[in-house]
Amino acid sequence: MGFPQVAGAIDGTHIPIIGPVNYHADYHNRKGWYSVILQAVCDHKYMFTDIMMTRNINGQDVPLMILGDPAYPLLPWLMKGFADNGRLTEDQTNFNYRLSRARMVIEGSFGRLKGRWRCLLKRNDSALENVTNIVGACCTLHNLCQMQSDEPDDEWLDVAHELREFQPPCPLPNQRPAPSASVVRDALVQYVR
Repeated sequence: MGFPQVAGAIDGTHIPIIGPVNYHADYHNRKGWYSVILQAVCDHKYMFTDIMMTRNINGQDVPLMILGDPAYPLLPWLMKGFADNGRLTEDQTNFNYRLSRARMVIEGSFGRLKGRWRCLLKRNDSALENVTNIVGACCTLHNLCQMQSDEPDDEWLDVAHELREFQPPCPLPNQRPAPSASVVRDALVQYVR
C-alpha cells in the first residue's frame, strides 16, 4: 500500500547565477553566493507535473495533493508531516515515515535534472532574464529523457547528490495551517496505519 492521493512531491533547489546589476541583494543567499530558486513538483517517475482532483478517505474529501517538507505550510492540497516535538504518537511517527519515503522522489528528480544538465550545477553567468528560459528548457528536456527511459549516468547522479549537500535550504514564509488541512492529515494518519 503506497501513500494515497499523491500528485507529486514538491521542493526547491538553488540554481547558481552571476549577481545581477540591479537588485543583486535579492539574489544573494545565506551561503554567500547568488542564486535563483527552482521550485518544482514531480511524480513517482521523476517527471515534473501539476494536476488537481479529490477522493473521500475515512469520510473526509481529500484532494489530490503534493508532498512537501517542513519548510512548506500544511494545506489541504499540500501535505507535510507532524513536527517532531518528542511526543509524537506511533501513528504520527508512522505517517511521517511514510510521507518522507513518498516525497523522496523530488530529491531524485533534482539529482537527475542536474546530473543531465550540468549547467545547473554551477553558477549561471547568463543575464537574469535568460536564466528562467534555460532552467525551463532543462526541465522540459529532462521530462523528454524520462519519457524515453533515457537514464542518467550514475556518476552524474553522484556528483549532483554531493553538490546538493552544499546548497542552502529554500526558505518559505512561515504560515499557519488551514483548518481543514489538519482534518485531511488526520484522515490520512488513519488510512496509512
